[in-house]
Amino acid sequence: MRNKADLKNITAIILAGGKSARMKDDKLLLPINGFPMIQHVYNQIKNYFGEIIISSNSISKYSFLNVKVIKDKFQNCGPLMGIASAMEHSSNDINFVIAGDIPEIDIDLLFTMVKLFNEKNFDGVMPLNSKNQYEPLFAVYRKKMLNIMFKNISNSKYKITDVLKHFKIKYIKLKKNQKLLNINSRIDYNNYITRNYIRIKSCKDLCMKKFDIY
Repeated sequence: MRNKADLKNITAIILAGGKSARMKDDKLLLPINGFPMIQHVYNQIKNYFGEIIISSNSISKYSFLNVKVIKDKFQNCGPLMGIASAMEHSSNDINFVIAGDIPEIDIDLLFTMVKLFNEKNFDGVMPLNSKNQYEPLFAVYRKKMLNIMFKNISNSKYKITDVLKHFKIKYIKLKKNQKLLNINSRIDYNNYITRNYIRIKSCKDLCMKKFDIY
């Protein structure tokens, strides 16, 4: 059962620091259902979390969301730097991190992760995909991890997985029908939009048939 109160003392961090190397445009500004992708992500979580932070080196680009935008403390250190910089400015001990290019948020999975986090006092909770690979950009982290994060960064160790081995982490195996979709290329985006349109159209057709709407 979802209880919004479970997330009110958690900060959500949306990572928007990628360079969109495979696209000419900023992929987080590509439209989804009439909104920029990053706003589409924001809209799905805004009513759950007490605080939302955007991790980006371009403060003005995402200022339209009217939330705190935090720049990387040091440049060119990858997602780990974005996570650490934003967590350092977080008002809460527990932080949910999500990449801005994951357009569909599995809210049930999110609540499951938070429930495990709270019940078992883990330092982090994250999914494992069908290939048993970590999903560190859709994960819950405790703020105590910051010291190791910055220590590793100072030693030019930028892999998030190198941080995890120092802490008590719970991994959740995703079910066959669960998948965290990332938009990494124009092809990914076009395929997602096509599937999304078909899903919306199918739902509309079903409603029209069910209620005899003409």
